Amino acid sequence: MASGRPRQPNDPSVMASLEAAMSTVAGPPLIARLWHWRYEFGLIAGVLLGTIGIGVTLGPGWLIAAAAAVMAVMAAALTWPPSRQRITARAWCVITPHRVRTGCARPAGPATSAWW
Repeated sequence: MASGRPRQPNDPSVMASLEAAMSTVAGPPLIARLWHWRYEFGLIAGVLLGTIGIGVTLGPGWLIAAAAAVMAVMAAALTWPPSRQRITARAWCVITPHRVRTGCARPAGPATSAWW
């Protein structure tokens, strides 16, 4: 890379530096993408399989009762401060790697927000 001010207007080292700075990063292969999203895919699969399993075997009345019970347990867990802190900490353990990968793959600047 060139350092300092270019001597000529069309200095090739300046253009190479600019091209390197503006180039895009190749995305990961499909297997890596699936691995990165494994928690989300597992959560979706678990919710779908649980919903279908309860709905088919026990009927819609039990499905509604199970959904109400799950929501009551989640509300109680989020109301109790030690439990809420553990849930929040675990959520950040899952969210942070996605944010770091996004920040490393995209250049941060005024036009692009790499963190949100």
